[in-house]
Amino acid sequence: MFLNRNYIGVAFCLSLQTMFCIILTEAFVYDMDGHIEIAKYNKVTGETFVTKGNVVVRLSVDLTETGRYKIGEQFVKDPECAHIELEEDTCKDITNTITVMEIIGDDSNTMLFLCLKLGENKCHTLDIGNNITKPLGIINSESFFDTFSGSSPSASISIESLNNSDNQTKYLLFTHDIYLKQLGSLNRKPNYFSVFSLIRVTDIYTDLPKVTMLSNLKLHINHNFVVLDAFQVKNAYYFVVRYWDQKNDVSDSVIQVKVINETIQLIETRMKCKDSYHVNQTSLLVDGDTQILYALNSKMDNGNSRTVCEIDAPSLESYFDNIHVECTGKNKGSYPNWLNLSNSDRSRSPCDQATIVLSPSTLYLRQTTRSFSLHGHFVAMESLTDDNGTALFLLRHDMFLKKVKHRKCPSRFRTLTADNICSIMQVNSKLYD
Repeated sequence: MFLNRNYIGVAFCLSLQTMFCIILTEAFVYDMDGHIEIAKYNKVTGETFVTKGNVVVRLSVDLTETGRYKIGEQFVKDPECAHIELEEDTCKDITNTITVMEIIGDDSNTMLFLCLKLGENKCHTLDIGNNITKPLGIINSESFFDTFSGSSPSASISIESLNNSDNQTKYLLFTHDIYLKQLGSLNRKPNYFSVFSLIRVTDIYTDLPKVTMLSNLKLHINHNFVVLDAFQVKNAYYFVVRYWDQKNDVSDSVIQVKVINETIQLIETRMKCKDSYHVNQTSLLVDGDTQILYALNSKMDNGNSRTVCEIDAPSLESYFDNIHVECTGKNKGSYPNWLNLSNSDRSRSPCDQATIVLSPSTLYLRQTTRSFSLHGHFVAMESLTDDNGTALFLLRHDMFLKKVKHRKCPSRFRTLTADNICSIMQVNSKLYD
């Protein structure tokens, strides 16, 4: 799972097989004086890395602290002081923060990519095994990284080198949640912030690693954009998103992203489970060779009325393949509504190269439960399966964990109900006190 939200932190690493990684924010003492800000789980080593301020803490499989690494300066002069005339002693230092963390070398010698909110050297690599931190040289994109490092991404993905023989190069794909009100308070226009960005880190294991921005898709000024989930199927990355404009016209969509020739290829389709319902959270269940995307939906006029829908990974892949064919062959497609287009982009059809396309069709997921009542605002969801069926674990904003047992349909129900709807069982449990 690629999401990296502050309120999720790391989640049930031990009890639920590291599905969320670790959520026990207040359970970690470590003299960190507050909540964890970013957390990343290394699926190869079983370690977890968390941040607070400008410090990275390394945790073993059993959540024992095994290392602590300071990145850059803890306190930095307020950059606003450079734009106004003040006495030297009235300009206070402010606490620096790691805003971006991604694993770019996940073998036995872990390498981290890190960016700080403030300071002269914004981005660094951290060699965990050798405890070596190196500032990254920025190539032709200083202004982008100044903006990029100002806030934490909502999702991040580390991609192996497009040339498999080159272990010195990594590609990182980032998405950002963007809210008009939040950005307005920062006196910045939303189109200065990227929704999707692709960067390349080169010469990772040398003394002079470098970073370059390759693609940067910006948000139209009239839209808000939120990433609900992110997952990988084969060589494609999928993002379940919601965006809305100033008139509150809401769109729930699935976006497929592929990296081809160091460029983002993006295809979007709207998604729906049931009329008058919208998507709350999704989770990709991986069980052997089977991959199923589950979606928790709520009724628009009654948020506590829920239902669960699903689609298997092969059907999802086939749907997006067909969108690409329809676009290139029949010119069916437009630019995404949220995209801030340049004048040169507006002058040509999105299907000319089919690199950034919104499909006119809607992806309908299969409804697999009757409507049921479930109260609260949920910020994360994961799924597990056993011989009795599938369990959906839902994390509420107040750290209350709910389990929804989704049983397999008996064969007699399949013959009686055309839509194959099964019953559900709810079990509540508090994550921690």
